[in-house]
Amino acid sequence: MWAVGCIIAEMFVGAPLLAGSSTMNQLQKTLAVTGFPSRGDIDACGSKYAAKMLESLEQPSALRDLSADMKGAPPDAADLARQLLRFNPARRPDVRACLRHAWMADFTTGDEQTCPAALEVPIDDDTKFSVSDYRDRLYKDVG
Repeated sequence: MWAVGCIIAEMFVGAPLLAGSSTMNQLQKTLAVTGFPSRGDIDACGSKYAAKMLESLEQPSALRDLSADMKGAPPDAADLARQLLRFNPARRPDVRACLRHAWMADFTTGDEQTCPAALEVPIDDDTKFSVSDYRDRLYKDVG
């Protein structure tokens, strides 16, 4: 759902939303959108490295104003993007909630198909793989 929030914002920004020059730089850019997470939000990520990485970063001095960055976006589009870009995955809306969001009204029919099961990427986020390893693993499991 995080990626959907990025894509919605990027449609209006016209560029990658959180293009970082390194993992830590991208995390700083993320915090400028989400704000500094609580301990519960960090734990909800399920990453054994998240807390360690975050403790070396300072709180952002100001949060990025997605509404201002998303030039020409309807307020409802910016609202949905903000909801999807919450640090804690459990606090982001799921697909059904997104389809009920006001911004989606023109894009839905009420007769959308459902996925028979939850989709999970079978790659451990706590292990670093090469780009080709990620690609090969994803294609093997999805294809």
